[in-house]
Amino acid sequence: MVRWLAALLVVVSGAQAAVVVLDRHTGKVLHREGAVNSMGEPGSVIKPFVLLALNQAPALGCQRTLRLQGRNFNCAHPDVGRPLTPVEALAYSCNQWFARSALRVAPRDIASQLARAGFSRVRIPGGTEERQLQAIGQWGVSTSPLEIARAYRWLAALKDPVVEEALRAAVTYGTARLAAVGGMDVLGKTGTAGSGQAWFAGFTPDLVVVVRLERGTGGSGAAPVAAQYFRRFAGNPALLQVREGNARVAMTLEDYVALAVAGEASGFRSLEALKAMAVAVRSFARKNPGRHKSEGFDFCDSTHCQHLAGSEPSASIRAAVEATEAETLWYDGSPAAVFYHRHCGGRTETAGDVWPDSARPYLRSVPDPFCLSNGSASWQARIPASDIAKALGSDSPSPLVVLDRTASGRVRTLQAGPRRLSAEQFHVAIGRVLGWQLLKSSWYDLQPSGDGYLFSGKGGGHGVGLCQLGAAARGEQGQDYRQILAAYFPKTKVGINAQGITWERRDGERVEVFATGAPGDEMIPALADDLVAAVERVSGLSVTKRPRVVVYPAVRQFSDSTGEPGWVAGSTQGNRIRLQPAATLNHRGVLREVLLHEFMHVVLNENTRHAVPEWFDEGLALTLSGTSAGDRLGHREAKARVSSLIRQYGRETVLGWLRTGVPEGAGHAGSRSR
Repeated sequence: MVRWLAALLVVVSGAQAAVVVLDRHTGKVLHREGAVNSMGEPGSVIKPFVLLALNQAPALGCQRTLRLQGRNFNCAHPDVGRPLTPVEALAYSCNQWFARSALRVAPRDIASQLARAGFSRVRIPGGTEERQLQAIGQWGVSTSPLEIARAYRWLAALKDPVVEEALRAAVTYGTARLAAVGGMDVLGKTGTAGSGQAWFAGFTPDLVVVVRLERGTGGSGAAPVAAQYFRRFAGNPALLQVREGNARVAMTLEDYVALAVAGEASGFRSLEALKAMAVAVRSFARKNPGRHKSEGFDFCDSTHCQHLAGSEPSASIRAAVEATEAETLWYDGSPAAVFYHRHCGGRTETAGDVWPDSARPYLRSVPDPFCLSNGSASWQARIPASDIAKALGSDSPSPLVVLDRTASGRVRTLQAGPRRLSAEQFHVAIGRVLGWQLLKSSWYDLQPSGDGYLFSGKGGGHGVGLCQLGAAARGEQGQDYRQILAAYFPKTKVGINAQGITWERRDGERVEVFATGAPGDEMIPALADDLVAAVERVSGLSVTKRPRVVVYPAVRQFSDSTGEPGWVAGSTQGNRIRLQPAATLNHRGVLREVLLHEFMHVVLNENTRHAVPEWFDEGLALTLSGTSAGDRLGHREAKARVSSLIRQYGRETVLGWLRTGVPEGAGHAGSRSR
């Protein structure tokens, strides 16, 4: 689990929070924190569903005051000087309008509509006041943030024009204005429950976000927090949207690289060959962002983009990805166009001979004797002439001959009766209709055989760029990943940026530090050594695994690797800490605090033997390190909860829960501060 601390802190009055982020297209939960299944009154976030039940309600004037069952629900919105339309009533969250309109429909109508939207705990109102209270979310409905998120996804799919206009108006000029995000179409609604909980629920074309604070207001409390999550999951270009099967998953670039290397090169035995594949995979992703933009995501999980593993990448693959973190192949100031294939048969192919639009100076045919150490991968395929005609869309078979070959020896063009076509066109036609297993490459001889043709070939794949079997052999025979990449992509350079900056290792006595020599990097080893000792002294726990600190030269590169927005300063996984530029953090005056907090997570991670809740891990790190509450919503409350537990049970007992788990019920001790 990634833990992070921001240099810019979001203060939400110490409120405990629950947050749900859904992929609007698939319903997959992209993010959840806090008590997302905890039930309670929804307040005004239920009003869009009530508006559906009211069905063409007329404009009504607001009388400003509303008292139901001895409670005041007076309106505080602007007086527009005329009756409010349904759109305005929802945008301003006019309690008067909804309470009066509820009496125009049957008592069961609103409850039935809520049930259709997926609300599981809905009561049928009896008297007039119960009907009115239900219409403003203060009676007869109990729901959770997760249920609200799914209901709003249902609402988004319904595409009711009046409701959509009203929710957009709420963000544009109504109660949810602070949920607005520049360049993003946010529709949403705020609410405040009778118990004092503050809500926001809304959606964009891609996301559904629900925020519930234990206390506060929807407009000034929950709405701006929701804006952060919209930015993080939709507005942060560092998070890739990847289709996995029928689902769409948000992930960091480095996690994508690990999954793709596992999917494309899991059989590699050499760490250096795995590193070469990691750089190639990362370069492909950097060169081809938004490959499926028209479909609403960046990459698919098939070989059309890069095949992703269905299981956790191995330790060696993770090591290769971490060792090359952020490194990309560059040519003339831009990420290089990268291709790779299974077996080149002893010589790679020139890209322009396969795909004319892909010609590049560094994608030329080169000999590869290392590939032949695994044999030439000879293959044969007999294909009936009638099947070839079917694949080419012809009514009857035609003579098939090879017209010419590329410089490497592969087929360039063929003649099928009157039709002339490239080897790539022929390969695609055969593959789509007859299966991709027949023609394994375009390096083959062709001769008539019975009622069809015999294809005798070698190698596997298009032959352009990196040969995977050749790269594996090069690694096993001692070449490092830079030599491997230079062999297949001559004239390119490996680096963190276009200038070819690379990682430099600057170790302290207790830590490994990877940096680029940027200003401020020189202070990290000594500071890190001091802080490792400090967290051991404060926590009473030991750090035995040598921590690694990676310091990025630019905020954008930090975000690309971690998937965190620019206002997050540090990120920790296991014993690996990644930081924004040291000079940037030092200028803000937070370098020591950020590192101290992250090292506290390192020592806790190493000494945790039993799964513990995220609030406990974060709260313990904040409490022991003495650092301020982090950027993530609920950190202040987590710190307060853990501090209360330490006062109640004692420090050693609470630390012991790292080994045994947090006892049931202990998490509620002192969890509310009023």
